[in-house]
Amino acid sequence: MSNPNWNLASIDGKIAMSVTAGGNGGVDGAMTVYGLKYGIGGEWAASGSVAGRNASAFSVAGSYQTAPSVPNFLAAAGIMEGPGQWPISVKIAGNVAPAGVQGDRNFGVTLIPTMNRNAGDLAAAYAESYAVLQISEGGQYGLVCSAGWLGPQQGATTNPFGTGDYKAAGVALTAEQLADIIAPDPVHPGLVLISVPSFKSAANLRPVMIQFVDPYEHFAEPPLQEPHPGIAKIFYDDSAGALTLQPIDNKTTRQPTQVINFNHGRGKSHGGGVIEFR
Repeated sequence: MSNPNWNLASIDGKIAMSVTAGGNGGVDGAMTVYGLKYGIGGEWAASGSVAGRNASAFSVAGSYQTAPSVPNFLAAAGIMEGPGQWPISVKIAGNVAPAGVQGDRNFGVTLIPTMNRNAGDLAAAYAESYAVLQISEGGQYGLVCSAGWLGPQQGATTNPFGTGDYKAAGVALTAEQLADIIAPDPVHPGLVLISVPSFKSAANLRPVMIQFVDPYEHFAEPPLQEPHPGIAKIFYDDSAGALTLQPIDNKTTRQPTQVINFNHGRGKSHGGGVIEFR
C-alpha cells in the first residue's frame, strides 16, 4: 500500500493541508494558513497499530520566509479521523509566530477532503465499484440521472468493474431504470433521494460512484459542507466533468447515507440529497 496522501481544507479555504503521511511515521508536505504556504514536516501515529492507540494523532512544524531571514514559524497538532488512506476529517489546532510583526495567530479548525484529481486513484476507485450513476441538473426534481452503469454481469451476479473504463466493462442502465433513480426525499423535504438500483453480488461492502456533472469551477474546495462518515473518497473526474463521490453500500444494514450538503463556495449554490441502496 502506498503512503497516505492527506489533502484537506477548511470550509472557508483559509486553512489547508496537503501532506504525505509515511508508513515510517513521518509527515511531509505543506500547509496553507491565511494565504501563506508553509513547508512542513512532522510525525504521526496511526490508530489501531498499537494497543491503546485509539486515534490517529500527528504534529507538524514549518516555516515561511516572508523576506530573507524573516520567517514565520508554524506549529500544529491534530487528530485524523477515518481510514489512513482516505481521511474523513482532520481536527487541527496550531499557532503562527511571525518574525516580522508583533503577536501571533492561533487557529483551531476542522479540515475535510478536497477533490482528488489523481487519475490513478480515480481509476482504482472505479475498478472496485459496482455501479456508476451520472447526476445532472434538470427534471421535475431539479436533478436527473442522465446515465448509469452496473458492473459486468455473471449470470445474475454483478461484479466490480475491474477497470477504470467502466463504460466499456459495465452494462448501461435502461431509460426505465434511469427514470426510477431520482425522487423527492420523504424524510428531508426539499432534498432528493438518489436510489442505487438493486443488484446481486457476493460482497457485503459494495462501493458505488456517484457523478455530479458540472465544471470543476462550479464546486467549492472542499466540495462538501461538513465531514461525511459515509463518503471517504471524493474526486473530480475531468473526463466525466463531474464531482464524484464514492459511498459504500453495506448489504447487511441497507442504510442510506446521511444528508449530503454541498459547500456553497465560489458564488455557487448546490442542492443536497441522500443516497440510498436498494
